[in-house]
Amino acid sequence: MWVILLLSILASATASNPDLASSDTDPDLFPVQRATEEAEISSNKYLLSSPVIPTHYDVGLTVPLEALSGGSTNYDGTVDITLSVINATNVVQLHSLVNIVSITFTDSSIVIHNYTLNPNLETISIFLNSTLNANAIYKLNIKFNASLEKVNMRGFYRSDYIINGTKEYLATTQFQATSARRAFPCFDEPGLKATFQLTLTHPSEFNAKSNTPSQSQAVVQATNTTTTVFEKTPVMSIYLIAIVISKFNCTSSTNLGTNFGVCSRTDLSNDRNEALKYGMKILEAFDTYTASPYNLTNLKKLDQFAIPDFSAGAMENWGIVTYREYSLIWNNEQTSRALRQSLLSIVAHEFAHNWFGNLVTTKWWDTTFLNEGFARYFQYFILTKITDLSDFQMDKQFIVEQQQTAFIEDASPLSRSLTSEAWTPAEISNKFNTISYNKGACVFRMIENLIGSVAFQTALQKYLNATAYGSGTTEKLWANFPNSIALPPNVNFTDFVDNWTNKPGFPVVNAVFNGKNVTFSQKRFLYTGNNNTQWYIPVTYRLSNSSSYETFWLAPNSSVTILNNLTDKDWLIVNDDSRGYYRVKYCKRLTQRIQSLLNQNHTQISELNRAQILDDSLNLARAGYIKYSEAFELLEYLKNETSYFPWFTTIKNMDYLVTRLGANTELGKRTNAMILDLISQISANISTTKWEEIDQVTTLKLQRVWADACKRGQASCISETKRLFQALRLNKTSVNPNIRDVVYCNALRNSNNIAADWEFLWNRLLISIHPQEDLYILLSLGCTTHKPYLTRLLDATINSTSVIKLQNLYTVWNSVGSASKEGLDLAFEYFVNNYKKIIEYYPDGISLLSQLANRFTTNAEVTKLQQFADRLEKNSTIRAVANSALTTARQNLQFRARIEDDLNDYFKIDNSGSSVTPLGIFMPLLLLSVVFFM
Repeated sequence: MWVILLLSILASATASNPDLASSDTDPDLFPVQRATEEAEISSNKYLLSSPVIPTHYDVGLTVPLEALSGGSTNYDGTVDITLSVINATNVVQLHSLVNIVSITFTDSSIVIHNYTLNPNLETISIFLNSTLNANAIYKLNIKFNASLEKVNMRGFYRSDYIINGTKEYLATTQFQATSARRAFPCFDEPGLKATFQLTLTHPSEFNAKSNTPSQSQAVVQATNTTTTVFEKTPVMSIYLIAIVISKFNCTSSTNLGTNFGVCSRTDLSNDRNEALKYGMKILEAFDTYTASPYNLTNLKKLDQFAIPDFSAGAMENWGIVTYREYSLIWNNEQTSRALRQSLLSIVAHEFAHNWFGNLVTTKWWDTTFLNEGFARYFQYFILTKITDLSDFQMDKQFIVEQQQTAFIEDASPLSRSLTSEAWTPAEISNKFNTISYNKGACVFRMIENLIGSVAFQTALQKYLNATAYGSGTTEKLWANFPNSIALPPNVNFTDFVDNWTNKPGFPVVNAVFNGKNVTFSQKRFLYTGNNNTQWYIPVTYRLSNSSSYETFWLAPNSSVTILNNLTDKDWLIVNDDSRGYYRVKYCKRLTQRIQSLLNQNHTQISELNRAQILDDSLNLARAGYIKYSEAFELLEYLKNETSYFPWFTTIKNMDYLVTRLGANTELGKRTNAMILDLISQISANISTTKWEEIDQVTTLKLQRVWADACKRGQASCISETKRLFQALRLNKTSVNPNIRDVVYCNALRNSNNIAADWEFLWNRLLISIHPQEDLYILLSLGCTTHKPYLTRLLDATINSTSVIKLQNLYTVWNSVGSASKEGLDLAFEYFVNNYKKIIEYYPDGISLLSQLANRFTTNAEVTKLQQFADRLEKNSTIRAVANSALTTARQNLQFRARIEDDLNDYFKIDNSGSSVTPLGIFMPLLLLSVVFFM
């Protein structure tokens, strides 16, 4: 799954309806008991405890026209679950957050005594008057009713969209990770796999889709309803079940025995071909790589649905993948190359799950990385197998987009290991994070670099073949990897890899020049604090007199000296092309040699290592290992840098720094001026029209550099954005999609007529039918500093009749809070004054406070946050969020205090009596949107 990061900050662990006993339940059938909500719950109690497992579900749901036309969202259902009994028992426990009407067994001799509902555990425990025999099979029938969710886009929920001026509705699902129980009673754990057969009764003007093709349809003219029965699924985890009841249509094709469909609202029917074309190519590449063709699962089809309002970026439901519209729909006149790449990457990520997550599923959520780490890895590396995407250089993009991002998250003292425990729904939700996705993918890449691509592929093929339709564990995975590779003494492959998956964090390798030799040691890299964790590290290095790299093992609590008789002119680069998951800290003498080489002939160092050197040095400064002034000396060569990857790294890291300094402070201004000087040469010759003539990575480079130049106030860039915007507003001259978000944002930020310009863009949003255009506008409306428009924009995020959908709430708030100091102040004030309404409208909106506080950099802001926290009820969830936000804001203050003297010296600033004015301008770049695929 691809999830928006901010949605994973806080997940609700409580039932939306605490009164789970339906008023329709017959009180004379059997008594209902409730578990005490205040009772202490041990972690393992979140695992179902009864010794029965499901083997098959027959699920029938009836969704009336009223629920799909804006009225009551109620629906009825029944589920028959075939149970296999492991050990004799008189208790059956399963999950449910629906209203129970009746519970029976088909075997009339099995009499139900009562059942207990536990809202904390989200379970039903059914107590029997007789015993279920070991090794026997029984069928449990539960009748229930429930409501389609309207606020939270999870479980079985209702969404809507406008087409030809008319509001239309659909019902769809999002079950990962613990929301199938919100749709019907079930054993809602990934390891409890079963087969499923769904029957959906719905209004005849709607069509129904699920994981498998429809087996039959029966129309009842009198009620204008259709009952669609779907074919039985393969053995699968319940969170992969999906339903879409809509008026959508599909664009279809067939390849390699699989029927492909890309489905959406009808007015986007011309924009589906890219996903269809490359979806087939990507699946074919996976078929070849895994040696386990998709069509052998007997699913027969693979549909992709563009959902108008969808919490995740995309979801890998087996046979029916669901996406946000802008993640699937492509239009050459509306979609930037960055968004096209994102579309293809997301498709690749979700299709990877057909094998890593669907065919073989993590047994429990503590090893979520077995699903998501592989999917994140393949969203990059499977695209390298497609010939006409070779200019994407996805293998190189992986380093700056994934590995360097993983390092940031994993440098926190609060970082958890890849295999850290997760029991509650909230804990499980938080496993869908940068560690599971990015770090998981990085560890897999490090393993591949260590053992070789062929051995890596062979091991994965063995793993899939041995574990198909079953549950994956790290033990099962590592058992397929060779022990024949050179490892440290008394260390086997499992020892080596567990050392990376079972420990939080990562090392920094220290390289110290001792006369003619270099000594290597390690310690855990942390932004704050100290820790003695050590790793088995496969260290690679390349000497100036060699075109190839060497490898050695750096074991825990040891050092290694390389005897190379280096001369005063020799240099070495450690971690060749960032093959390993570690940072490098060179001593001053080695750093000076690298700096000299960068200034004289930087191409002697690979572009990935140049990006790595800059990323390491700027983060070593961030953590206090070196001074920022030392890191800045390495940046001086950038005036001659033409590669995308070092620029990506530099811009990302300098954004962090300027944000914490405040762009309007003297230090912030000097830092921005320094960056503008470095960027001036590469930004000077950017054409805003000739995008079709350049390759993918060059396009990404120019887009990012131009956006950065505008953001930091380059006059020519700002002038051009204003010219292009006025040409659009006055003459309807379209802006190239590759720079559209930059033009929109900077035109509003620097507008001479904000009323006309802002209203123009807002009205453009109201009539837009293209999801990409919607996104560009939503990213830009918050760029103004005029408070009435910002307030109006935030008002629209919590208005159910607004054009701004729930899925875009965080996008808009980030646009406002990150674009200017005025926007940040207003967004915080708005949250303080309206937090109850925000949380009522969207419960997960509580995490907006953390998003805002992450940008606080002054004592005044921290004081206001403290005053707000003090007003909140003690022990409340929002008080806990506010306290956590305070910790973050205070850390920002401490960071700035630590680096100010060094930067004042570097820029030769006399700061006596100077005041600190936050906060930096930061345009929310589309390329930098932080999301996770599920």
